Amino acid sequence: MQKRLIVGCDGTGQSSMRGPAAIPTNVTRLCSALHGSATQIIFYQSGVGTATIGEMYTTVASGTGLGINDNILDAYQFLSNNYEVGDEIYLFGFSRGGFAACVLANMIIRLGLFQKRYLWMMRKAWSRYIQPDKGVAFNDFVENMWRIDTDRTQRVTIKVLGLWDAVGSVGMPDYEWVKSRGFNSSYSFYDPTLVYGIENAFHALAIDELRAPFTPMLLYLPDPESNASEIKLKQCWFPGVHTNVGGGYPDSHMADLSLFWMLEQCRGLLDFEELFIAQTIQANHFPQHNFGKLKRGISRIYPGWAKGKIEDSYWTSLMPLLGKSYRKPGQSKGITNEVMHCSVRRRWQCQKLKWRPRALNGFTPVQDGDTGKWRWVKSSDGGQSVAIELPEETFQRSPTSWQHRLRNVSAKRLNFNRKLDFLAKNSHAYLRDDYEPPIKRPGHEANSASKVSDLLFSLLRWLKTRPRIL
Repeated sequence: MQKRLIVGCDGTGQSSMRGPAAIPTNVTRLCSALHGSATQIIFYQSGVGTATIGEMYTTVASGTGLGINDNILDAYQFLSNNYEVGDEIYLFGFSRGGFAACVLANMIIRLGLFQKRYLWMMRKAWSRYIQPDKGVAFNDFVENMWRIDTDRTQRVTIKVLGLWDAVGSVGMPDYEWVKSRGFNSSYSFYDPTLVYGIENAFHALAIDELRAPFTPMLLYLPDPESNASEIKLKQCWFPGVHTNVGGGYPDSHMADLSLFWMLEQCRGLLDFEELFIAQTIQANHFPQHNFGKLKRGISRIYPGWAKGKIEDSYWTSLMPLLGKSYRKPGQSKGITNEVMHCSVRRRWQCQKLKWRPRALNGFTPVQDGDTGKWRWVKSSDGGQSVAIELPEETFQRSPTSWQHRLRNVSAKRLNFNRKLDFLAKNSHAYLRDDYEPPIKRPGHEANSASKVSDLLFSLLRWLKTRPRIL
């Protein structure tokens, strides 16, 4: 029976299994959203810096990525122990967990998966793989092994490589004095160019992140004339900082954007637990027990699509001591297949937020007059020519439209959610004098859900008259 082997590598300091209860990242939430069955086997791995050895070890591991080698080898062993011919492999990762997923994918394609009886050779293969010689020692090891016995490893492909703001800075911060002394040479083995055998690669990137040690590791397609042109690569920019995109903050409105984008990319490839998705949407977008906190309109509960809080990850940490680096969408050399998520334009056009990240300096959203599609354009030569052009990624399904399709949600609950969705998307409307709630259709049956939503309409009308919200 064909299986799907799913590996989730969590971000730095993130764990849903160890230590005190933590806010789940998108890696955890995606693993939880998967339909558990004999055909989908999930391996979740806590991020570096989560071992309960001691506070000093946790701090050092979180700052340098100490322990990432063991994480990669553990995930490799899981795949070798469970893989059978015909199985599909899915790798997901956030932050340095994204780096681990990329290294794992690259090594699996080039080496294959050891048969169980040969797993003892894995350490030797890894010692060759991490040599800073551009893969010479590793390639020699693989060729010699195959020359002796071609049955030691199984050749496999990667169905999906899914990343949230993967970070390639492993080791000490990349200062000049660090480079000159070669402190990070043991981590210079990985080439972010994708290899043939990875069928799909999806990467969600954070526009607002400033911390230099968190510079994103963009993926590249190899020579377009090679067979690797068959790889489907999509790297999508989202508003927010590193953890806004990967998840882990109490306010998950921004993380929901990249989570549902990833779910959308994997639709038809993986089976998801519809009830879990419904509960996630319900908890984050339609809270039913926080009416007492409704002080400044509906935005206190649901700020609106793409209008959630963007945290300050730079000044709330020690990162000012380690340097600042602005993101550069569309400015990397090579074929990166970058796109801009439509939530970027939504937030950009919201005058109340005044959101203008440095990463988008010089960019302007432009709509095509014929097709109606949007793209982001950065001009040069005083606006005379286009230097960079990134297409806009249209989000076909908002979180609520996902819920409308779920079989496990009752009609009454759907009706309630649709009304709340209307309120959330039109939260500005209640400030207009001519605003009226939708007229009920003839034969409308009152129920507890509709009564609560009607109460919200009345409450918003009353809030309109309160001076403190104007």
